[in-house]
Amino acid sequence: MRFKVPVISGVILLLLVSGFFYLRTTPYYSIYQLAGAINSHDPEKALKYIDVDSIVEGLVKNLSANENALKPASRKAIITGISMNMASIKEGITQYIITSIQSGDAGNATKRESTGGIGLGNFNINRIHKNIIWDLDITTKGTTAFVTMKGKPGQKARMIRTPEGYWKIVEIIIDAPVPGKE
Repeated sequence: MRFKVPVISGVILLLLVSGFFYLRTTPYYSIYQLAGAINSHDPEKALKYIDVDSIVEGLVKNLSANENALKPASRKAIITGISMNMASIKEGITQYIITSIQSGDAGNATKRESTGGIGLGNFNINRIHKNIIWDLDITTKGTTAFVTMKGKPGQKARMIRTPEGYWKIVEIIIDAPVPGKE
């Protein structure tokens, strides 16, 4: 009987510690950390979980692939212009995210409603808050995870697992418009 209590306590402690280390490797934990960085106005930490370069490149690819997104006459010129200015577009979006997080626009519900906040495609970064993990459906396949908001299928993101073990948003997935519902 003397040995049961320490053994049971040790097993429980081991399960809690291993559970914590497992949790830290999930997309949910990375989104929770991103939300914490946004709420504490720490853009450097937030950008650890957002790959702006990959997101912008993905949005341009989506724009190029979606024939309904642009009129054919201006399509090639717009895509060429975006491609030629890709570096400055990435820098501009990065600075926009940094400024929004530092100013508090990214985590403040009242400012969010009035300013519209940080939106990339259908995915609004302002909707990322500490309790968001309950509002997400995450499907993980190896080192890739697909994140959707429950009840809002048009808001999707793709995350990848970094070599360091945390997850990073690398793509905002834009659903093609459904004819007649635009």
